[in-house]
Amino acid sequence: MTVFATALWFCRQLCAYLAYLLKRCSRYLQGIFTKWKGETEQAKQMRESYKTLLWRYHVKCIRQVSGDKYCLLRAVLFQIFSQGLPLPSWTKATDILKLPEKLLYSQGCNWIQQYSFGSQQYTGSNTLGKLRKCIEALKGQWMEISGIKDQAQRQNFCNALFTGGSMEHKCYEAIKFIMLYQGTEEVLIRLICFSLGILLK
Repeated sequence: MTVFATALWFCRQLCAYLAYLLKRCSRYLQGIFTKWKGETEQAKQMRESYKTLLWRYHVKCIRQVSGDKYCLLRAVLFQIFSQGLPLPSWTKATDILKLPEKLLYSQGCNWIQQYSFGSQQYTGSNTLGKLRKCIEALKGQWMEISGIKDQAQRQNFCNALFTGGSMEHKCYEAIKFIMLYQGTEEVLIRLICFSLGILLK
């Protein structure tokens, strides 16, 4: 009788969990369909995209983003942090904290001293220190959240981080700078290849 009672309890728990998952998925899809309820081409594409996110890529956390200049960075960083993805492997090979100095001194990019931090303008030697602090903040937050294994704890961490505070904006500025750095590196590599091609001809 004990085995039967255990099996019955297990089946009830499984059914309750499946009902919870179905309810959560249906709430998610209902929210999407009410937001994109029109019959325009864009509304149809958005509904299909959200379905794909849910079923193919198993994205469970979607956060509405405000329409400021950081909206795309916020959406990407939220997904990275909410899924607990580790730091990219190239950050271990390169000391990312020294990227501002490398860009200025090794590659001669003097314009980096006029780097703009959102609506604030910083010039002079303070710019490199400010960039370094932003990169330190991003690296610290990323390492901390990638060490959290529990989904609910990661969600709470993301909710605390993405409130529009200074730490959130430091992370965005760090990502902006890293993208700028990688773009500059790519341009330099192409320029060197182009110059070598001309010299060899």
